[in-house]
Amino acid sequence: MRTGSEKVFGDVGLPGPDAGKGGKFLLLPPGYKGEVPEGYYVYVYRSATNNVFIFLRSFYQDPKNLTPAVALIEQSKIYPLSGKETARPMAFPDASGVPANMLPISDGSAFDQLKQLVDSEGSNLADSDSLGMRDKHAQNADGSTDLYLGPGAPKGKQGNWLATVPGKGYFAILRLYGPSEAAIDKSWKPGDIELVK
Repeated sequence: MRTGSEKVFGDVGLPGPDAGKGGKFLLLPPGYKGEVPEGYYVYVYRSATNNVFIFLRSFYQDPKNLTPAVALIEQSKIYPLSGKETARPMAFPDASGVPANMLPISDGSAFDQLKQLVDSEGSNLADSDSLGMRDKHAQNADGSTDLYLGPGAPKGKQGNWLATVPGKGYFAILRLYGPSEAAIDKSWKPGDIELVK
């Protein structure tokens, strides 16, 4: 990835390893054993994940003239380590005035997307304790869900089972996305964890 040069505001440098001056960044995947080119990339980072989000930000000096800031972003190029010459040109669609639904997914497909992301990472995503919970998501058809925690799934409850590691402790966290009024005013609370024999 290469970022364009950027002016420094007065004597104050901007955040980031390049202080806003621009440079070439090399992102390497987990476990990369290949050769790292010397002298070409200024900043080399070894990512702990296969999926990487890259956020580009450009600053303007005059809010009435965004052209220089936009032109700076459009200088950015992202391409594979061995694909600089064959990389397709970057596309920067203008999203000004284009309606966009930025609300989070509010149905069960959110779990499908999460599973796809976790599966694409493989074993480098988390340690074995955390990975015990892979491939499991609860089915919520009637507004209420029972979850089963333990080293083995109860018969017929595999879809609602979260694995624990024998001999190791764990703690439960409940995060509500788009909570109802009852959750906000605390007139509703989740049930306590109960021992099932």
